[in-house]
Amino acid sequence: MDADHGPWKWADLGFTVTFSLDLVPEDLLTCYGADPVRAELLTRQEAWDKYSPNHGGTQLRTGTLNGWGFCFEEIGYQGSRPEVLTMLSAHTEVFSLFNMSGKSTLKYFRNGLRIESFEPGFAYSVRGQQPHALWARTEQLARSKSLPPNRAALGAIEERIGARLGQDLLEGVLLTAYLTEPRPSAPFPTPQRNPPGRFLGSFDPMTLDPPRPPSLGEP
Repeated sequence: MDADHGPWKWADLGFTVTFSLDLVPEDLLTCYGADPVRAELLTRQEAWDKYSPNHGGTQLRTGTLNGWGFCFEEIGYQGSRPEVLTMLSAHTEVFSLFNMSGKSTLKYFRNGLRIESFEPGFAYSVRGQQPHALWARTEQLARSKSLPPNRAALGAIEERIGARLGQDLLEGVLLTAYLTEPRPSAPFPTPQRNPPGRFLGSFDPMTLDPPRPPSLGEP
């Protein structure tokens, strides 16, 4: 799972990633409240040069992976917001993993509703519909592969989507936008294909202080 480190290369900075079934990058940006018309195809280095996330906004980098649209936010949390996940999951389903400052949450929404959510490693944080399959698989992976709970959570998501979020993909060319408004106001998108605190009630990633940006000499 960690052969190329994937997003964990930037775990000290923190990140949020979402995976939405059958949504294309333009749909994702609309759900986040960004303007897809103004988005550009950029590498990670180019994105940092142009849209530094520490200047009061959110850098959104989007692509597709095995039929799932993904949005990666380095030093960002918009993809963990319930209103964003409601939009992303309208008419489809979405997985979200937030990881920053020693805290992480996994959320699964379908058709605009939360199905399951938890903080990896903390059984009392589990919320949503039984049988809590994502929680069970995350715990199993953590035990069987000796993984930290947050990495096991991403592994459980990657099993569900049938693909890995690799470092090369994240460093390569992706459709990139910069979100300056904290709350999205876009309507629900129509998918282009038919889709087949230690307490979640009080923990709000918006209360976290943003980490410092990395040295661009070592992306």
